[in-house]
Amino acid sequence: MAATAGGAKFKSDAILSLIEERVKKEGSELVKKVKASFLLKITGSDGVLNEYLVDLKEGNGSFTKGTGKGDVTIAMSDDDFFDLATGKLNAQKAFFAGKLKLAGNTAAAMKLQAIMPSPVKAKL
Repeated sequence: MAATAGGAKFKSDAILSLIEERVKKEGSELVKKVKASFLLKITGSDGVLNEYLVDLKEGNGSFTKGTGKGDVTIAMSDDDFFDLATGKLNAQKAFFAGKLKLAGNTAAAMKLQAIMPSPVKAKL
C-alpha cells in the first residue's frame, strides 16, 4: 500500500494508492502497453523521501514501496507530483522548471501517463 514513512501523510498518497490499485487490477494489460519500470522518488515538504517502484516489464506487473531499479527514475516534490497527476501541472513545463527530474531512459518517462489513474479527481 502507498503509505509514507513514519506514518507522515503525503498529499500524493491517494494518487499512489490509485496507481497501486490499477496495477493490481490491470497489471497484465499495462505490461503489454508500457513494458517499462518507474522508480518514483517523492519528497515531502518535511524532506522525507518515499520511493515507489512500478514495474510493468513482465507478468502482471508490480507496485512496491522502497528502492529498486527502474528504467527511469522520476523525482518530484509531493506537491508537484500531486499537481502533475491532477492535471494542474504540465510535465514539460515542470521538467524545464526543474520541478521534475529524470534519470535513465527518458523515453520510458513518456509512458508514465499510461499508469496514472484516469480520471483523477481534484478532491484527492
